[in-house]
Amino acid sequence: MRKLLWSLFQILSLLVLMDHPAAGQATNALVSGGRTEIPFQFVSRSTDAAWSSGTLLELEDRFSSAPIFRTWDRAGKLLSEIAFTFPGAYHINIYSHSFARGADGSLAIIGTLTRMTRGEYGF
Repeated sequence: MRKLLWSLFQILSLLVLMDHPAAGQATNALVSGGRTEIPFQFVSRSTDAAWSSGTLLELEDRFSSAPIFRTWDRAGKLLSEIAFTFPGAYHINIYSHSFARGADGSLAIIGTLTRMTRGEYGF
């Protein structure tokens, strides 16, 4: 009976460790959960961020002519940085909480853009 209980304890311990991969990571690693602490500060106060496809997707200056998207891995390493622009647009508005990253790195973005000569368009 003791041997069976010990085996069950070991299996449960392994399952708990497998379910919490951050347990063995450095303390400055990015961790998705109810509370998230990141080992750096965002550059701008007008920054939005969301966990998407296992990365932290950061959006800086969502009301500008060239909003910037950055993706960070769980260790805090910058994976990509993309300036989002449209030819002829002088103002881009990315809607709040309206962006996501696909598993392949593609971005889904919802918002509007304003052109000097032709008005406002949705994307």
